[in-house]
Amino acid sequence: MTMHDGIDVTAHGRLFAREVLRRPTLTPDEMPDLARDKVFTSRDAVGRAAVVAAIRREAGSILVASGHPEPLVRKVLKLEGWWQPGKAKTDQDKGRARR
Repeated sequence: MTMHDGIDVTAHGRLFAREVLRRPTLTPDEMPDLARDKVFTSRDAVGRAAVVAAIRREAGSILVASGHPEPLVRKVLKLEGWWQPGKAKTDQDKGRARR
């Protein structure tokens, strides 16, 4: 289980991966469970964006591991070029943590 300051990214990533297959334009912050999460909604815009990005990466890893083509997953989930499936933390994330 991966947590992001009190938010279960693994669980939300699984839910998002399942739902985005049905609705490709869905974003993580539109999911009812996350929208009702007081820890998420109490964050500022930057904090919410970081959680959304982590959920997108988690969902991307799940979808690629399930056999969906990586280029399509990147496109639908709007994942940046530095994302790699199965990678818990990116080098960019590590750089942000040092700041």
